[in-house]
Amino acid sequence: MIRGKILLGAVRLLMCVMVLVWAIGLHYSTSAQQNSKSVAPDPFAISREDAVKVFEKLWDTTDKRYFDPKFNGVDWAQMKEKYRPEVESAKTRNQLVVVLQRMLGELHTSHLAVTVNTKVTQERISEYVARKVERNESLLYDPGMRLKRVEGQNVVESVIDGSGAQLAGVQRGWILTKWNGQTYDASQFNLVELDEKIQLQFTDSLGSEKNLDVICRLYPLARQSTNRSSRMLADGALYLRFAEFAGGTNDWLEAEVSKNLNAPAIVIDLRGNGGGLITVLRRCFEPFFSEPKTFGEFHERNGKEPALKTSGRGKSAYDGRIIVLIDEKSASSAEMFAAGLQESGRATVVGRQSSGEVLAKYVQGLPNGFKASIAIRDYLTAKGVRLEGRGVTPDEPVKLTMKDFLENHDSDLDQVSQLLKKTN
Repeated sequence: MIRGKILLGAVRLLMCVMVLVWAIGLHYSTSAQQNSKSVAPDPFAISREDAVKVFEKLWDTTDKRYFDPKFNGVDWAQMKEKYRPEVESAKTRNQLVVVLQRMLGELHTSHLAVTVNTKVTQERISEYVARKVERNESLLYDPGMRLKRVEGQNVVESVIDGSGAQLAGVQRGWILTKWNGQTYDASQFNLVELDEKIQLQFTDSLGSEKNLDVICRLYPLARQSTNRSSRMLADGALYLRFAEFAGGTNDWLEAEVSKNLNAPAIVIDLRGNGGGLITVLRRCFEPFFSEPKTFGEFHERNGKEPALKTSGRGKSAYDGRIIVLIDEKSASSAEMFAAGLQESGRATVVGRQSSGEVLAKYVQGLPNGFKASIAIRDYLTAKGVRLEGRGVTPDEPVKLTMKDFLENHDSDLDQVSQLLKKTN
């Protein structure tokens, strides 16, 4: 999924916004502009000259800042020649994003993404959204559904209010099989335009085929929230869940742990956690270690190798059992946190293989409202394991079945309960 706003941080922190987390199509953040005279007749169009400026700045930034001087075995100079004709042919901003993203995709690593903000008039927004768009919301115009891989299939996990998918009647649990007549491939960038009609084919929960026309219309979506929660499980374990390693998360985590130092176990749920700030990640380790500990190191193009480590909390550290939950959407800082606790012997990891998107990135402004995130650091754990492209392997793997998904049954917590019983 390509979003128009990037959160700052050192690792793909959710923000890397290539969050291809089984989302559909291209997403652009848009902002209202009251003075319509200052808006071009077609705000989504781009001239050949402007497209080339964006392209050259992106290529040059990647050439200078990408963490691997060998470009993962890719002839980067040849990529410039290969993609320039397509850049020059791009007529719209989203067409350009798709071309640029395909060029970055040749490097086959995470934390490489292009995003763009487009201005549209308030009148245009009002054609689609009857209410006021809040400051914490972005406007997108993809089909409006989010997918999840379940038993090797692309299943609708949620449908966004006000989107074309909702208006067309798409339902949670349907399996997406075709996009405009072609077998759907979630790894591809599916080009969409505002108001474009997409022909989608699904299989519903009863096995019946559903063919729907979905209009890619503007709809508002709240930006990622901190989404933190804490509760006690039936066996007395403390359950903590947070959506990202955002500012304030470490203070919240420390406070919750400090209040429950006598809990027999702490369960940290990182499922769907896309990462966050490296400074927050470092401090999130502290409540669980009494002594200083190094969890890994970053490798930069200039040869520097800054370490990921914590100073520990001495006698105030929690010394009980820790269980960490991960899944295929656990990424970046979430993976580094899970791997650090796992390798140090402090935690048992439960769930499914994480995404394997563990690089640090640099955010570069590009001409004409475009931005790029470029991977500038690789990461190796303390035991020398490269998590990029590999992810974290659970100690206790749990398969997500279609039955569990449709019934909203949490089999991961079932496994946690079984583990806790073994020590009670």
